[in-house]
Amino acid sequence: MALETRTLIQRLRRAMGNVRVVITGVGTINAIARNASEFSTALKQGVCGIDPIAVFDTTAFRTHTGGEVKGFVLQEQIPAPYYGKRMSRSDAMAMAAGLEALHSAGLFPIPDHLRETMGVSIGGGAGGMLEGEAAYRRYLTGDADGVRFSDFSAFCCASSADHMVSKLRL
Repeated sequence: MALETRTLIQRLRRAMGNVRVVITGVGTINAIARNASEFSTALKQGVCGIDPIAVFDTTAFRTHTGGEVKGFVLQEQIPAPYYGKRMSRSDAMAMAAGLEALHSAGLFPIPDHLRETMGVSIGGGAGGMLEGEAAYRRYLTGDADGVRFSDFSAFCCASSADHMVSKLRL
Protein backbone atom coordinates (compact mmCIF):
# COMPACT_ATOMS: atom_id res chain seq x y z
CA MET A 1 0.00 0.00 0.00
CA ALA A 2 1.35 3.39 -0.96
CA LEU A 3 2.39 5.70 1.85
CA GLU A 4 -0.16 8.35 0.78
CA THR A 5 -2.99 5.80 0.85
CA ARG A 6 -1.93 4.50 4.25
CA THR A 7 -1.77 8.06 5.61
CA LEU A 8 -5.20 8.86 4.17
CA ILE A 9 -6.72 5.74 5.75
CA GLN A 10 -5.17 6.61 9.11
CA ARG A 11 -6.55 10.15 8.94
CA LEU A 12 -10.00 8.87 8.00
CA ARG A 13 -9.98 6.42 10.92
CA ARG A 14 -9.04 9.21 13.34
CA ALA A 15 -11.68 11.55 11.95
CA MET A 16 -14.49 9.02 11.73
CA GLY A 17 -13.84 6.92 14.81
CA ASN A 18 -15.67 3.61 14.56
CA VAL A 19 -17.93 4.57 11.64
CA ARG A 20 -17.81 1.82 9.02
CA VAL A 21 -17.59 2.57 5.32
CA VAL A 22 -18.63 -0.11 2.85
CA ILE A 23 -17.79 -0.15 -0.84
CA THR A 24 -20.56 -2.13 -2.50
CA GLY A 25 -20.14 -1.46 -6.21
CA VAL A 26 -17.45 -0.80 -8.80
CA GLY A 27 -17.34 1.04 -12.10
CA THR A 28 -14.61 1.97 -14.55
CA ILE A 29 -13.93 3.47 -17.94
CA ASN A 30 -10.33 3.22 -19.03
CA ALA A 31 -8.01 2.66 -21.98
CA ILE A 32 -8.89 -1.05 -22.26
CA ALA A 33 -12.56 -1.23 -21.31
CA ARG A 34 -15.85 0.67 -21.01
CA ASN A 35 -17.03 -1.07 -17.82
CA ALA A 36 -15.86 -3.28 -14.95
CA SER A 37 -16.84 -6.56 -16.62
CA GLU A 38 -14.96 -5.74 -19.84
CA PHE A 39 -12.04 -4.51 -17.75
CA SER A 40 -11.77 -7.82 -15.90
CA THR A 41 -11.81 -9.74 -19.19
CA ALA A 42 -9.27 -7.41 -20.81
CA LEU A 43 -6.90 -7.75 -17.84
CA LYS A 44 -7.09 -11.55 -18.01
CA GLN A 45 -6.37 -11.43 -21.75
CA GLY A 46 -3.42 -9.08 -21.28
CA VAL A 47 -4.91 -6.31 -23.41
CA CYS A 48 -2.71 -3.24 -23.69
CA GLY A 49 -4.35 0.18 -23.84
CA ILE A 50 -1.26 2.07 -24.97
CA ASP A 51 -1.77 3.44 -28.50
CA PRO A 52 -1.09 6.58 -30.49
CA ILE A 53 -2.82 9.54 -28.83
CA ALA A 54 -5.74 10.86 -30.87
CA VAL A 55 -7.61 13.20 -28.51
CA PHE A 56 -5.12 16.05 -29.06
CA ASP A 57 -2.26 16.88 -31.43
CA THR A 58 1.02 15.44 -30.16
CA THR A 59 3.22 16.81 -32.97
CA ALA A 60 5.07 19.22 -30.67
CA PHE A 61 5.72 16.55 -28.03
CA ARG A 62 8.39 13.89 -27.72
CA THR A 63 5.84 11.21 -26.84
CA HIS A 64 2.95 10.32 -29.13
CA THR A 65 1.50 7.32 -27.31
CA GLY A 66 -0.47 6.87 -24.12
CA GLY A 67 -3.39 5.21 -22.41
CA GLU A 68 -6.41 6.98 -23.87
CA VAL A 69 -10.10 6.16 -23.61
CA LYS A 70 -11.23 5.77 -27.20
CA GLY A 71 -14.78 5.77 -28.51
CA PHE A 72 -16.39 7.28 -25.42
CA VAL A 73 -19.82 8.56 -26.46
CA LEU A 74 -21.45 10.45 -23.63
CA GLN A 75 -25.04 9.80 -24.71
CA GLU A 76 -24.42 6.03 -24.89
CA GLN A 77 -22.80 5.83 -21.46
CA ILE A 78 -24.93 8.19 -19.36
CA PRO A 79 -28.73 8.62 -19.24
CA ALA A 80 -29.82 12.16 -20.27
CA PRO A 81 -30.70 13.59 -16.85
CA TYR A 82 -27.23 12.77 -15.51
CA TYR A 83 -24.99 14.60 -17.95
CA GLY A 84 -24.60 18.24 -18.71
CA LYS A 85 -23.10 20.28 -21.50
CA ARG A 86 -20.68 21.89 -19.05
CA MET A 87 -19.06 18.59 -18.03
CA SER A 88 -15.52 17.99 -19.18
CA ARG A 89 -14.74 14.70 -20.91
CA SER A 90 -13.15 13.52 -17.69
CA ASP A 91 -16.22 14.52 -15.63
CA ALA A 92 -18.47 12.60 -18.02
CA MET A 93 -16.33 9.46 -17.77
CA ALA A 94 -16.31 9.72 -13.98
CA MET A 95 -20.11 10.05 -14.00
CA ALA A 96 -20.46 6.99 -16.23
CA ALA A 97 -18.18 4.93 -13.96
CA GLY A 98 -20.01 6.21 -10.87
CA LEU A 99 -23.38 5.23 -12.31
CA GLU A 100 -22.00 1.79 -13.13
CA ALA A 101 -20.81 1.43 -9.52
CA LEU A 102 -24.25 2.43 -8.23
CA HIS A 103 -25.92 -0.05 -10.59
CA SER A 104 -23.58 -2.87 -9.54
CA ALA A 105 -24.32 -2.10 -5.89
CA GLY A 106 -28.06 -2.20 -6.54
CA LEU A 107 -28.32 1.44 -5.47
CA PHE A 108 -29.58 3.02 -8.66
CA PRO A 109 -31.86 4.82 -8.70
CA ILE A 110 -30.69 6.04 -5.31
CA PRO A 111 -33.26 5.42 -2.58
CA ASP A 112 -34.26 8.71 -0.92
CA HIS A 113 -33.64 7.37 2.58
CA LEU A 114 -29.95 6.79 1.73
CA ARG A 115 -29.15 10.20 0.25
CA GLU A 116 -28.16 11.73 3.61
CA THR A 117 -25.61 9.00 4.35
CA MET A 118 -24.05 8.56 0.90
CA GLY A 119 -20.92 10.27 -0.30
CA VAL A 120 -18.75 10.53 -3.38
CA SER A 121 -15.00 10.06 -3.37
CA ILE A 122 -13.07 10.21 -6.63
CA GLY A 123 -9.32 10.16 -7.03
CA GLY A 124 -8.40 12.68 -9.69
CA GLY A 125 -5.84 15.05 -10.98
CA ALA A 126 -6.08 17.36 -13.96
CA GLY A 127 -8.98 15.62 -15.64
CA GLY A 128 -10.43 18.66 -17.39
CA MET A 129 -7.11 19.79 -18.78
CA LEU A 130 -8.17 19.61 -22.46
CA GLU A 131 -11.14 21.92 -21.90
CA GLY A 132 -9.17 24.22 -19.61
CA GLU A 133 -6.26 24.59 -22.00
CA ALA A 134 -8.60 25.28 -24.94
CA ALA A 135 -10.38 28.00 -22.91
CA TYR A 136 -7.08 29.53 -21.83
CA ARG A 137 -5.89 29.54 -25.46
CA ARG A 138 -9.09 31.37 -26.52
CA TYR A 139 -8.65 33.84 -23.65
CA LEU A 140 -5.02 34.58 -24.60
CA THR A 141 -5.90 35.14 -28.26
CA GLY A 142 -8.55 37.73 -27.37
CA ASP A 143 -11.66 35.56 -27.65
CA ALA A 144 -12.61 35.99 -23.99
CA ASP A 145 -16.33 36.10 -24.89
CA GLY A 146 -16.19 32.41 -25.77
CA VAL A 147 -14.71 31.42 -22.40
CA ARG A 148 -16.95 30.14 -19.60
CA PHE A 149 -16.01 29.66 -15.97
CA SER A 150 -16.93 25.97 -16.28
CA ASP A 151 -14.11 25.57 -18.83
CA PHE A 152 -11.60 26.58 -16.15
CA SER A 153 -13.36 24.87 -13.25
CA ALA A 154 -12.82 21.52 -14.97
CA PHE A 155 -9.15 21.84 -13.89
CA CYS A 156 -10.22 21.41 -10.27
CA CYS A 157 -9.64 17.85 -9.07
CA ALA A 158 -13.02 17.94 -7.26
CA SER A 159 -14.89 18.79 -10.47
CA SER A 160 -16.00 15.22 -11.22
CA ALA A 161 -17.24 14.62 -7.68
CA ASP A 162 -19.03 17.99 -7.72
CA HIS A 163 -20.89 17.03 -10.90
CA MET A 164 -21.87 13.65 -9.47
CA VAL A 165 -23.14 15.10 -6.19
CA SER A 166 -25.10 17.76 -8.05
CA LYS A 167 -26.65 15.48 -10.70
CA LEU A 168 -27.42 12.65 -8.23
CA ARG A 169 -28.72 15.13 -5.60
CA LEU A 170 -26.51 13.77 -2.79
